Amino acid sequence: MADYYSLISRAVAALDKNISENRRAIYERARTGLLAPLGESDITRERLALEESIRKVEAESARQFVEATRQALPQERRIFICYRREDSAAYAGRIKDRLDREFGADFLFMDVDAIPLGKNFVKILQEEVAKCSALLAVIGPGWLDVRDENGNRRLDDPNDFVRIEIAAALQRDVSVIPILLDGARIPKAHQLPKELGELTLRGALDVRHVSFHSDMDKLVRALKP
Repeated sequence: MADYYSLISRAVAALDKNISENRRAIYERARTGLLAPLGESDITRERLALEESIRKVEAESARQFVEATRQALPQERRIFICYRREDSAAYAGRIKDRLDREFGADFLFMDVDAIPLGKNFVKILQEEVAKCSALLAVIGPGWLDVRDENGNRRLDDPNDFVRIEIAAALQRDVSVIPILLDGARIPKAHQLPKELGELTLRGALDVRHVSFHSDMDKLVRALKP
């Protein structure tokens, strides 16, 4: 049985550009080579070995890409994911998972649960936002009108996490990207607290369940240096 992993690894390492299209061309040439005069059982065994080697090479290429991306980024969290649990927790989790793969968890801040006990959460949130080059404001259909236990709109509370996070980003001129889920719309300025009014002027990205992966591709391209 050939040492496919070594052969394919060397071919990939020799590429001028290690991109998926060029790697796929190498894999296809290797697969075509299996059409040599072998018995059916031998071909099956060789094909399985080849596909496992391709999987390993792809995994290694992905790790190298993530590491190269991390080295190109400043040594601080670059992306702050701002969301309401009542409105978009599931979507926010999917977005975080995708960005984890692209940038690494160390470059993300998502949840107030990460704030140490006993610390001033307003100060911590403002500090975390200040470390970021981008804040993703995840906005679902119910984002604007989420209420607290007393029936008051959360966004009208000066201590509301979401309000604090977005206001801090806008005040520091951090790139704020509204992520509009499944047809949600940017609120009008008069529907927002005064310090969030500029949110209506920021370019938004529509994200839908049916096109989630391609929508995330757009977001990743926008976030990369």
